[in-house]
Amino acid sequence: MTGPIYLTRRELAHRWKTSLRTIDRMRRRRELEFVCVGRRAIRFPMHVVEDYERRHTHLSAAGPQGESQ
Repeated sequence: MTGPIYLTRRELAHRWKTSLRTIDRMRRRRELEFVCVGRRAIRFPMHVVEDYERRHTHLSAAGPQGESQ
């Protein structure tokens, strides 16, 4: 039996190819739900990350240089 999956700040930044500062900013603005483990460890539930990705990812119908196909 496996439990919920959580990502660290670093893992999430790597997944999204962004900086730790961006992840921290999103956390401070409450754009992402997170869990505190102890006093310092911050974790992001995978289901929250995937939900955020679904809501904020848009596929473009444009061609290679912004041209419609």
